[in-house]
Amino acid sequence: MSKPHIAHLTAILAAAAISLPLLASTSSAFAANPRTTTHVGTQPSGLKGHALPQASSVGSVSFAPSDRQGAGSATWTVGFTTSASGALAIGGTITINAPASTTFPSAASAYKLNGTTVTAIPTTAAGTVTIATPVAVGDSSAISVVITGLTNPAAGTYANTSFSVSTSADTAASNPASGQSFSVGSVNTTTGLGLSSASVAYGSETSETFTVTVTGQSGDGHPEGTVAVYNSTTELCGATLIPVGGHSASVTCSLTTHELAGGSYSDVFATYSPGTPSSSNASYTYGSSSSTPAQAFSVGTVNTTSTTKTSLELSAGNVTYGDEQVEQLSVSVSPQDSGTTPTGTVTISGANCQITLSSGNGSCTLPAAYFNAGNRQMVATYNGSSSFRRSASAKETITIATATTTTRLKLSTTRVTYRDEQVEQLSVSVSPEYPGIRPTGTVTISGANCQIGLSSGTGSCRLLPTQFGTGNRQMVATYNGNQNFRRSASAKQTITVVR
Repeated sequence: MSKPHIAHLTAILAAAAISLPLLASTSSAFAANPRTTTHVGTQPSGLKGHALPQASSVGSVSFAPSDRQGAGSATWTVGFTTSASGALAIGGTITINAPASTTFPSAASAYKLNGTTVTAIPTTAAGTVTIATPVAVGDSSAISVVITGLTNPAAGTYANTSFSVSTSADTAASNPASGQSFSVGSVNTTTGLGLSSASVAYGSETSETFTVTVTGQSGDGHPEGTVAVYNSTTELCGATLIPVGGHSASVTCSLTTHELAGGSYSDVFATYSPGTPSSSNASYTYGSSSSTPAQAFSVGTVNTTSTTKTSLELSAGNVTYGDEQVEQLSVSVSPQDSGTTPTGTVTISGANCQITLSSGNGSCTLPAAYFNAGNRQMVATYNGSSSFRRSASAKETITIATATTTTRLKLSTTRVTYRDEQVEQLSVSVSPEYPGIRPTGTVTISGANCQIGLSSGTGSCRLLPTQFGTGNRQMVATYNGNQNFRRSASAKQTITVVR
């Protein structure tokens, strides 16, 4: 087409242009954001040159969605004005056209025209709906069609020419000026990542703090959701965002101790995952984003040049309760390579014993009465050093036998008068095989109806009046034993009861 013809056609279109402020409603999500509110030029007062027939068309068209998430559910408010000869009687039709991926609801109850619910079943097709007016509308009258439960077109950018309104009395408005657009989809976010240090020592990884900030768009609310920090495909840490401004949110997270092996990590980035909702402003939906470029940090290598082997040896596999100190626990730590000797400490689990190595060896003795009687397992662990790695011995078992006891019974008198037996005090003592911890438990005195609870290995009781008849009575004190001490009985003691 020649340039003169193009210029002539442009003039014709301009003469037919109308005011088409896309998303003009201040109550809509789009109108709240200047990036998504589009205004096109108004019709000029006149156009000199060839006069063309003027078709009656709608004016002041606007589309105002409640949400702009691509393929998401929304409520649209579509506004326009009938022409000077565009009156509609009840049953007149209004046709709304949108991108083909827009889905209009098929229920009449989803449509309200100037506040009145539509009664006739609407006719829908891909991106198009035709409804019958439930009320009469006059010439040059404003019409507002509210559509509930519409599905937005797929995410993308659409020209204003993708949207139009016509009625059974008026044609659609002429195409608006070029360059206007209607955006549908998630609002862009920007994710930033900061590292507290370029290197950390192995074992001190918690000192590496990652600060992640996610920024949305001004007026769209602050992003909500979670962030995660990765090195390549390995997640290092993650956290839930905390708002820090009108349209920003931030959070920190750290490595855990020994989380990473020593070395360099050069593909470190943060990723934002939107929550539900994804913005503090319910009218907006934020999209995911990742920080760029990738960053790097390093973890110091463990300074261990040699593996080690730890062994534990018992001087005796069997000891008696109260005499455990005869057990000597000996350890040795040998290096992988000869010529060097491990230094440092060895801890023996369950033995309350830590040994400082001398020439790779060391020993300790068990405390007396440290274990209860029974079988006990122990492991010696070498704690490593700047030159040698940690290692642990095989399990060793020690058996602690119950200790023998000696029980004694003492009478305060050997002769009592009938009905006055209470003057007799029976005293008992229980001694362990090895000095130290005194036996606990009870002693029963046969023939005396007396059971004594020991305190520090001793106790006593008195006879009851008339407990015995006259004559000689023999008594024996028996210690009943416990987990660590064996039973034992005293020698017989004789008491004489006279009248």
